[in-house]
Amino acid sequence: MSQTGPVIDELVASALNAPGELVTRLLGSADLRTARLGQAVRDLQDVPPEPQDADACDGTRVIDPVTHDPAW
Repeated sequence: MSQTGPVIDELVASALNAPGELVTRLLGSADLRTARLGQAVRDLQDVPPEPQDADACDGTRVIDPVTHDPAW
């Protein structure tokens, strides 16, 4: 669950799945706000996805109980 809320999560998910032609058209717009939207969508698409629940332990990693070293 994201800390930003379901509406923002849906907006980001839609931006990540936006077709390249749409992003190109937004970037080429004469309207500054539309071009900035296109740049924001492209920036979102260029960020490598984070693994879900990166801090959550799924029980497959062995961690040293004293030093909390995952390489133990």
